[in-house]
Amino acid sequence: MHYEKSCFKFVFLCDQNYVKKAIDGFLWSNNFKFVQKKYGTYFVQNDFIKGSRFLEYYFSGNTVSVYVYLNSYKHPIPLDDQYLSSIPKQVYKADLVPLFETLDKLGRSDSYMAQTDGYGSVQAPYLQSSQALQSYVSNNRNQKGKLAGLSLFFSLFVIILALLDSFYWFIMLVADLYMACVGLKSEKRWFAVAALCLLGFSIVIIILKMLGYINFATFLP
Repeated sequence: MHYEKSCFKFVFLCDQNYVKKAIDGFLWSNNFKFVQKKYGTYFVQNDFIKGSRFLEYYFSGNTVSVYVYLNSYKHPIPLDDQYLSSIPKQVYKADLVPLFETLDKLGRSDSYMAQTDGYGSVQAPYLQSSQALQSYVSNNRNQKGKLAGLSLFFSLFVIILALLDSFYWFIMLVADLYMACVGLKSEKRWFAVAALCLLGFSIVIIILKMLGYINFATFLP
């Protein structure tokens, strides 16, 4: 696996302290903790559901570089759409939207938001800042909509597993609940609402089976 960090650069004209306060405010409100080690400093958010999220930011003149990634400081995973961790990546990217919108407002009209690789080599700015930000937000909304649709699809499997007394019911329940909660923030939120209703129905089935009121296994060959 190729380890690197996703980096977004913002140009600003205001006082640097305003930018620092905006970033620190985001970190504080999302329970990021400052960590200082011999090999570097960074901010980390440890969450049982969302996992470990990392953020670093550095100033260079009137530019601030925000590095975001998952996994660990020494073995960072960028916020791309590859590998099995694509769902946590999309959720993290969505949670970064308010911060990026704030930094965009602090920038000048011809500022840009460019993505770089994990080693600091800047790729060509692909759009003006406002356009790039709109594209970033739009892509995240689309990803949330996909998760809403997937949550409805998988909720049907959760019910089937509940009827079959499968241990994998609980694993699928947690995964689908995660996708449905993310999908609630999309334009296809009704898919997520329907998925949550079906998941609730599967829980009712399990409870009734545990109490001995129903036993679907007797109907199986």
